[in-house]
Amino acid sequence: MHPKRRNYDGKTLDIVNITKEDILLTVSPSPLWKPPAGRQKGAVQSEYKASDFYQGNQSKEIVCLSANSTWTGQEYRTLLQDGTLSLSKPASLDACVLHLGRPHRPETWRGKRGWEGLEVLVKDGLKVPWRFYRFKVNRTHHRLVILPYRALANFLADIPSATPLSDLLLPGTHDTLAFYGYPVSQCQSPTTPLDVQLQSGIRVFDLRFSIIDGVLIAYHGASPQFTPYLKVLRTLADFLRSDLGRSETVICSIKQEDGAQGRFQLFSHLVRAGIDNPEMRDIWFLENRIPTLAEVRGKAILLSRFGDDGEGWEGGTEGMGIHPYTWPNSVKEGFSWVLKDTWIRMQDWYAIPTFLSIPEKFERAVRLLEPPQKQSLDRRSLPPVPVVPILRRRSTSSSTSTISESKHGLDPEKPVVEFPHTLSITFFSAATFPLALPQTVALGFGWPQWNLGVEGVNVRLGRWLLDKVAGDEVFPVNALQEQETQSRQADPGKRLSGWTLLDFYEWPLLEAGIVPLLVELNFVGRREFRRAA
Repeated sequence: MHPKRRNYDGKTLDIVNITKEDILLTVSPSPLWKPPAGRQKGAVQSEYKASDFYQGNQSKEIVCLSANSTWTGQEYRTLLQDGTLSLSKPASLDACVLHLGRPHRPETWRGKRGWEGLEVLVKDGLKVPWRFYRFKVNRTHHRLVILPYRALANFLADIPSATPLSDLLLPGTHDTLAFYGYPVSQCQSPTTPLDVQLQSGIRVFDLRFSIIDGVLIAYHGASPQFTPYLKVLRTLADFLRSDLGRSETVICSIKQEDGAQGRFQLFSHLVRAGIDNPEMRDIWFLENRIPTLAEVRGKAILLSRFGDDGEGWEGGTEGMGIHPYTWPNSVKEGFSWVLKDTWIRMQDWYAIPTFLSIPEKFERAVRLLEPPQKQSLDRRSLPPVPVVPILRRRSTSSSTSTISESKHGLDPEKPVVEFPHTLSITFFSAATFPLALPQTVALGFGWPQWNLGVEGVNVRLGRWLLDKVAGDEVFPVNALQEQETQSRQADPGKRLSGWTLLDFYEWPLLEAGIVPLLVELNFVGRREFRRAA
C-alpha cells in the first residue's frame, strides 16, 4: 500500500533514513532545545501540520524509523510548538535536535526545487552520527534525508581497494588555488586553502602554474595566486603520509598557465624536478593509465596537461602520469579519448555566452556522471560525446607509445570495440566576462523563485544529487514508480561515477553541502561497498 496525498493546510514531510541504524523520531519536548533569548516558547510554529502522527503499533510520540527505509507521505501534527524534531539511536539517551520551523540556508532553500543542509542542536561534546538534508518535492511536500556521518578526510578508507578510480564519484575543485582576483579570476574561497580542501574530501585538484623568476607560482590566467609549486607538493606529501591520508589518493592535474610565452621545456623540467625530489618521489604515481585504489593509496596521481613530447621524463609520455593526447578548448559538446582499456569522456565547456546559459552548462556537465547508454565506441554511430581524432606526437620511449590505433580499436577496420572501463571528467565551472563570472555561474544571483534571477550550478547540482540519493526514483511513492525503481536497481552497471570539478565547492555549507553528497553516492546502493564496510 502506498499512502495517498491529502489536501490540508500545511505541508507533508517525508523522512528518509539512508543509514544502517534504526533511528527514533521524537516529538515530545527535548531537554536539549532551549528557545533563543527573548523569544517565547510557542511563538514560532512548525510549518508541517497534519491530522495524524501514527505508524503501525508505534507510539504517537516516538516512531522508530528502521535502517535504509522511508516513512513517505505521512502528515505530521505540529512537530513542537517551537518547530523541532528530536532524533536518537534506540539505545541512547543522547539526541540531536533539528529545527524545522525556518530555513537554515535561505540561499539554497528558496525556489521551487530548493534544498538545504541542516545544522543540528546537540549537547556539548556530543558527536552527531548523521548528516541531514531537506528538499522540496513540490510546494507542499518536503523530504528530510538522514545520511550517515562519514568522515570526509578519509572516506576512501571505506571503499574496497580493488575498485578502479574510474568507478568512483570524486569531488574536485576547478582552479584549486585561485583564491584572488575577484570577480574575474577567483574560483575558490580564501578560507579553503589546499590543506582545508584535502580535509574536506576534495580528491581531484586543478593546479595551474606560471614561471616567475625561474620558479613555478600558482596563476589563473594573468592573475597571480601566489602559492609556490613546492609548497603545494609539501602540503600534498604531509597529508598523504598522515594517519588519515594513508588510505586516500589524490589526482593532480597540472597545467601551464603562461603557455603563450612558450618555455614549455622549462615548465616540464620544473614540474619533474619537484616530483623527483627524494622527499617527494615516493608519493607519486606516474604511469599513464587509470589505476585501482589499492595501487595508489597514500599517493598522488599526476594528470599532465603539459610536455607533449615527454622529454626528460622516464618512459617519455608514458611516465608523466595520465597524459591526455588532446584537450580542445571549450568544446560545447564535450570530447573523449582512449587510455589503454578506459574510454575517457570529458566536459570542459567554460566559455558560455552569458548567465542565461547556466542551465545548459549544468545539464551538459551533469549528464557525464551517469553511465553512457552504450559502453562501446562505434565508428558507424555517434557516441554520447564526439571522439576527437588522435594526434600523433613523438615519444622519447621506443618501447611504448602514447596511443596505438590498432590496439585500442580506433582503426576503421575494427569499427566496434568494447572498453572495460569508462571514466568521466566533468567541469561544473565556467567564466566569461562580464556576463558569466565564476561566482555568478557557481552561486547564481537574484531571486530565482520569483523569476528575478538565475540558480547557479552548485544549487542545481546539490538538488540533482539529493534526487539521486532520496528522490522518488529511489523511494517511490506509488506502485508505478516502485516498478520502475526495481527495474533500474536490477541493472548493477547503472551507477553514478566521475571526477567532478567545482568552483566555490564549500558553498553554502561545508559539512552539509555538495561534497558530502558526492561522497555518499559512492556508497548508496552499492552492495559490494556495504559488504566491505
